[in-house]
Amino acid sequence: RSNGLARADRLKHRRLIRPLFDRKQALSVAAGSIRLLYRIVDVDLLPPGTHVQAAFLPGKRSNAVRRNRVRRALREVYRVHRHGLVDLAVRSGLGVTVGILFRSTDDSETSAAVARDLPRSLDRLCERLADTVDASNTPDEAA
Repeated sequence: RSNGLARADRLKHRRLIRPLFDRKQALSVAAGSIRLLYRIVDVDLLPPGTHVQAAFLPGKRSNAVRRNRVRRALREVYRVHRHGLVDLAVRSGLGVTVGILFRSTDDSETSAAVARDLPRSLDRLCERLADTVDASNTPDEAA
C-alpha cells in the first residue's frame, strides 16, 4: 500500500465535484473544524484502480498563502489517515468522492486543528459507509 497521494486520488472533475454541493445527492459528516461531503458513485466513473477521490477545499482565506497552507495541511493529514476509508471502499466495491472542507476562521491553529479533526471525520465517514454497506447486504425481512 502506497503512502503517496497519486494524481488519480485527487478529485478534479467538475462533473464529480458539483454534486458534492447538492444537498439532495451528497451526505456529510463533521468533526470540529472539518466537514466531509461525500457521495457513493459508480466505480466506473473514477480512474481505473481508484475507489476514493478527494477534493481539498480550504474555504475563503485572506490570501493565497493562507489558503495554500490550509490545503497542504489537509492533503498531508488525509494522505496519512486515508487507508481505512480506501480499504473499506475496495472491500465493498464502492466508488466514493469526498470533499474535505476546512471551516475554521482561525488561521493560527490550522495544522493542529486539521491534525486533530480530520482523522475523527474520516473515522465517522468509515462508520457511516460501513453501515450503508451492511444495510445493503442484509436481506429484506419482508421478502
